[in-house]
Amino acid sequence: MLAFFGMVMVQIGYETLRRGNIKFIRQDGPAEILSPDHGAAAFWALSAGMCAVGALLLLAAAYILLRVLRPTSRGGAARVSLRRFMSTSDSHWWAILNLALVLLSLWTGYAEMAPGKLAHSNPDIIFCTITLVTAIAFSFGAVRYSISGAGQQSLRRASWRRFSIDWWHDPLQCLFLSCCFTGAMAVGAALRLPGTTPTGFWMFMFFVCLFLGLLVGQLLVYSVHCERITNT
Repeated sequence: MLAFFGMVMVQIGYETLRRGNIKFIRQDGPAEILSPDHGAAAFWALSAGMCAVGALLLLAAAYILLRVLRPTSRGGAARVSLRRFMSTSDSHWWAILNLALVLLSLWTGYAEMAPGKLAHSNPDIIFCTITLVTAIAFSFGAVRYSISGAGQQSLRRASWRRFSIDWWHDPLQCLFLSCCFTGAMAVGAALRLPGTTPTGFWMFMFFVCLFLGLLVGQLLVYSVHCERITNT
């Protein structure tokens, strides 16, 4: 995930540097072109800054990969257990990663409300309702499969100081992080809500319904499977 976001951000930053300008559209005024000659500080902060953040994400992905793949004994082969590494690790490094992903989700929600993006979208009340119901059902389905399909007898309680993408063995943590990320996307979209079009409003409601669906599903899962939830 870190490598993916890193490559995307490096590519966006590099393409911006090659193009040499950024078109900034104001909500209450004409468009402004940012370039090395006009608005240089903003241009370099967005373009070079995007490349730098992407490079840092790639370095973080390489560091985590090396930690997971490091040999367990002298001269021995590396043992890969990404699921165990994520499920047993509980430190401030995961909290920092989670915070970075929340900020990235915030930016994603804001970017999706751009007029150019909204021109290719068509969300409505039916789509938002389906999203809400699907998110709630998905929450139950993921936990049910974890119990019946993956054979999990206990469910580990979610924590901000942990990271996991293993839906089958650590579903509560995955639901918790997904809820945080979609909530951040809704907040990012809300920043561009004033003065937006009806399409923009329903795009914002899509993020809200996705967040509420995961939140309600998560609360119901905690209520139904409370006897299976452990702190370890």
